[in-house]
Amino acid sequence: MLLRCAAAFALVLFPAALGAQVEGRWALALGGGLTGRLRGELVLERRADQLTGTIWLEGEERPVDLLGARLENRSALRFETDVDGTLEFRGTLRGDVLRGTARADTGAVRPWAAARLQDITEFYPTLPRFTQHEILLGVRPGRSRLPGAWVAAARARPDDDAERYRELARAAGMEQFRDADLQSLSVARALGRANRAELVAASQRTLVVIEKQLPSAGVRAAFERIFHPRDAWLTDLRDAARHFAAARQPGLTPSDAMPGLRALGWIDSSVTQADALLDALYRLRVLEAADSGFAAALAADLGRARPSEAPKVIAWLDAFRTAERWHAAAVQFLLLVPWVGGDTAASPLMLAAGGWEGVLDSLPIPEVRGRHFSYPQAVPRYGIPDPLFDRLYVAENWAAKRWLERHGRQALLQAARQAAPDFGPEAWIDWGEDTVMLTTVRQQAMTRTSGFLEPADVIEVDPSYVPLLALGAALHEWQHLAFERVRRLRIANDTGAIVALHAPDAWIAEGVAEWRTSRVLEQLADQFPLLAMGEREKRLRIARSNPDDPHVLGYLLVGALAAELPDEQERLGLLLASSNDPAAVMGSEVVSGWRQHSSAPDLELGGSGGRALVPEMTFTLEDGYPDVTRLRITTRVP
Repeated sequence: MLLRCAAAFALVLFPAALGAQVEGRWALALGGGLTGRLRGELVLERRADQLTGTIWLEGEERPVDLLGARLENRSALRFETDVDGTLEFRGTLRGDVLRGTARADTGAVRPWAAARLQDITEFYPTLPRFTQHEILLGVRPGRSRLPGAWVAAARARPDDDAERYRELARAAGMEQFRDADLQSLSVARALGRANRAELVAASQRTLVVIEKQLPSAGVRAAFERIFHPRDAWLTDLRDAARHFAAARQPGLTPSDAMPGLRALGWIDSSVTQADALLDALYRLRVLEAADSGFAAALAADLGRARPSEAPKVIAWLDAFRTAERWHAAAVQFLLLVPWVGGDTAASPLMLAAGGWEGVLDSLPIPEVRGRHFSYPQAVPRYGIPDPLFDRLYVAENWAAKRWLERHGRQALLQAARQAAPDFGPEAWIDWGEDTVMLTTVRQQAMTRTSGFLEPADVIEVDPSYVPLLALGAALHEWQHLAFERVRRLRIANDTGAIVALHAPDAWIAEGVAEWRTSRVLEQLADQFPLLAMGEREKRLRIARSNPDDPHVLGYLLVGALAAELPDEQERLGLLLASSNDPAAVMGSEVVSGWRQHSSAPDLELGGSGGRALVPEMTFTLEDGYPDVTRLRITTRVP
């Protein structure tokens, strides 16, 4: 228990020290006493010839007002405060330090000193303390069970993907892939590595049409900076890398890096073509991003062995780093900037928002970031809406509330994911027939592709994914962000002891994203067939290897539901209500058209696995880093 005192502060000051110098915040250290050395914060304010302020001692929950503060003469000040006992502080102000002794009513003398704090300096005599509530992940039995009638109705409907893909490919001037080529060449083309000449030409034609209908000079200027700088079309990462390499070292070509790459052992003598050299340079850049230490060692070895060649390789790596930032800006422009429709332009995201009105109170506006997947891939990272944050985290003391005001919710989420300890892979709670794995926010954030309890909505895209094709993937991930935001807002309204943060059924979630993205891209297909072609090609590629994949079967399921329930908002509402239990769809009157399939057996498919529990965690923060003071399991999970 820390000392409580009703104290009198007498600060004996030189006359010249009275005034602005004594005002402000002070970090106070009080020595001696039964409690030992205490730290505190002293705040002094001057009004005319009187002083007011507060003192906040270590261990106390919040500052206490100084009462009866007054000037006794030009060189002495007196403060009284409502704390137990009596302390009389005497000291002098020299520069930015107050120093002296404090006398208790028992006669004991304790040394004290106070150093001036700048306004921007954070100082907490009592550390901010937060509690994170228990979080339950996963549902029993951990597998997805799709109603047989719904599956049968979905598969009975004609699937237009193959025919529509061929139409879009012809209109875009692109080769149509079939059979085995769908598995290999379509992936390489989406990454700008196959059929490059026709892809660049189709991309340039599409960008020209986009440019013609930009709504304003400002939007046009932004478009030119990204896609058409200095009369050079930048259609993908390789175009951009060439552009930035030439800007860094005029005349620099991929061939200039060939001797350095060979010296590293990164390529053999058979690799001579410019595109192959660019591929090799980009693989080196991906290695650098994954293992910066190893990549730095390679660069150092190259610098010692071939000092004249190292700068050329390094220049290309720098060009690819810059090109990756360009790629994120390009996809973000295509997703968020109004460029569809001329004078009444809308952005693709605005088109994607159709139907969410009345279901979602505000639309997530995500940041687009690059992430190396080595595959034409994009993923969402789900931010925590404010109501769910308030459900998850409690500021336990005044210092915590003050910290949160200064740093915000995002900073607390970032701090919480650093909290230790982590449980090992065999940490389980055994409740008879039910077993639940113990986990932490940190473990989940590190192991999940989409992260966990993210500070903000983000769409991560592989930087080599051709931007005009990646737009469809970004729209798809945005639909996931919107769907999950609604679910998380509803979770926030649950007042149970445990926050049940279950992932949605994969077939429903992917079905919503696929169906709605396809409808948006169809609105662009007449003018921009290349944009709509990529997602159709992707779905055909997946279907060839796994027709039950959530992207494929989910798309058909939502299509079947749309035939029975055309109203978008009603359909979204039903799918959201069924997001943890697809069988709930069958309780709706709209499925009357599936009666002919009523005898079809349910389809059971692999789900998200077992359940996991994040225990309640209380932690303090110092310099933004968490120190866990308590882990607790409050009740058996439902």
